[in-house]
Amino acid sequence: MAEQNPHVKYVVLVGGFPCQDLSSLNISRKGLQGKRSSLLTEMLRIEKDVIPQVWPDAEVESLWENVSSMGKQDRDTISKLKKGVSIASCPLQRWPMRRPRLYWLRRCPDECPGTRLEAKTDLADLRLTFEGPQAPAEPYLGRNYRLPETFDGFYTFVKSIPRKSRGLAPMGIDTLSKGELELWAADEFRFAPYQYCSKNLVYHVKKAVWQPAPTESRERLMGYRAGHTEAAALNYKLKPASREAVHLRDSLIGNSMHTPTIAILLAPALVRWDLLPALPSVTALEEMEPKHHLNSQAKPELRLARMYASYQTHRSNEIRLENGPMRVDEKPSWQAVRASQWTWKAVISCAWQIEGDSMPALETRAVVLALKWRARSVTRMSKKFLHLADSQSALGSYARHRSSAYSLNYLIERSCALQLAACMEPIFAFVRTHQNPADKPSRMLLPLTWTAQRKRDCQNLCSIEGCLHIATSLCNHCQQLTCTEHSSAMDGGSLWCSTCCSSSTVPRYRNVASPSSLSRKPLQRLPGQQEGQTQ
Repeated sequence: MAEQNPHVKYVVLVGGFPCQDLSSLNISRKGLQGKRSSLLTEMLRIEKDVIPQVWPDAEVESLWENVSSMGKQDRDTISKLKKGVSIASCPLQRWPMRRPRLYWLRRCPDECPGTRLEAKTDLADLRLTFEGPQAPAEPYLGRNYRLPETFDGFYTFVKSIPRKSRGLAPMGIDTLSKGELELWAADEFRFAPYQYCSKNLVYHVKKAVWQPAPTESRERLMGYRAGHTEAAALNYKLKPASREAVHLRDSLIGNSMHTPTIAILLAPALVRWDLLPALPSVTALEEMEPKHHLNSQAKPELRLARMYASYQTHRSNEIRLENGPMRVDEKPSWQAVRASQWTWKAVISCAWQIEGDSMPALETRAVVLALKWRARSVTRMSKKFLHLADSQSALGSYARHRSSAYSLNYLIERSCALQLAACMEPIFAFVRTHQNPADKPSRMLLPLTWTAQRKRDCQNLCSIEGCLHIATSLCNHCQQLTCTEHSSAMDGGSLWCSTCCSSSTVPRYRNVASPSSLSRKPLQRLPGQQEGQTQ
């Protein structure tokens, strides 16, 4: 690391050591003498020995974090080893969740706008509190969830450990009712019993069940984007919606830190190093969170689209939500947009008229089809809109407005022409296939409405039911328009459609594309087609 980065000027160390031997949830805790607390000595060695040896001229700021329910003797020991200032904080005053924690810094931080540092308390040297009213919890939940009337903030998120039995003296088991105990058992006893009290649960409207806070809501409340921990599930070859993936993701959230609190504590050091222009306010941190504002007059779907549009890359028409250092197969993992946050309906469906295209080409054609549908209405022109796709190759090509593959490049040129003609500005974002709302409708053909049927008749399409190919001939038997696929040359040179051929015993040749059939008699002219014109 020193060889690759020899000119490092500033170092920020942020970490926490396991709390199982320190937390009051563990009745058999052993404090700092426990084996699981041994990581503290390694953190101390890195800060006191390794960093000064590797970068002797660098300025260092470090932050340690752990639970606030540890014993007083353990708190004093850590403070002596750290040789800094200890700070107690809980974000409940501003965020609808409890996360009481102890933090250790090298020096006393400055107060950021919207925060207050109080004098020495029983837990630590300082107490960090947040001013202002508590934010509502609804923006952090999905539209399918409802809060109980007695809700006063979620309890501290903890690690998810599925068990086969209750365990030894679990905390809060005496406070649960019979129904809450059954819910705890149905959830594999993965959290402490007090997490299943009625005021800490949310109601799923579609499933009609009470359950703990969903994983995505936990991510948002902790300051991450929804789906931030999906990359860890993919790294273990788990489906994001599987039960094992839910345990893994909830455990990662339970072991993580409240990022707005970390930002408030580290901001003074970054300002001192001229890496930040000014101390951030709590309001500014809330605006950076991945949720839409309730005071906006726009519809929730539009507010959500505007929120995602604020994460555009330098290409200006692409949204990339990075998952940080998490990598899958040695490649950066990009976070997918959650399509379930909107309500969807199918508006257009058609069969592919060109066979043999690759999957990226078909995905690119689907984008062109969507742009054509938008360009049909004046109300949808001159607009910026969010478009979701589950093909990374198609998204990359549209973001660059070009492709080295000819099968994609000419489609992108057509889409650029549509965008210029209709003054449309699409913003492309990635959605996973199992969450793509267009995945299921793409496997079926929607029935044509009365208006679409009239339009179909005016476009000289094949008259065979379910076929949307352009008609190339006229059936000599029923006088209906047919395409090449559904036309056959009969014995005698006449052209019949597949419907008439199936109900007749007259011998026929191969498809109309056969040279023998074309040599016997030319194709019949379509109604309104003059001699010498081609269709």
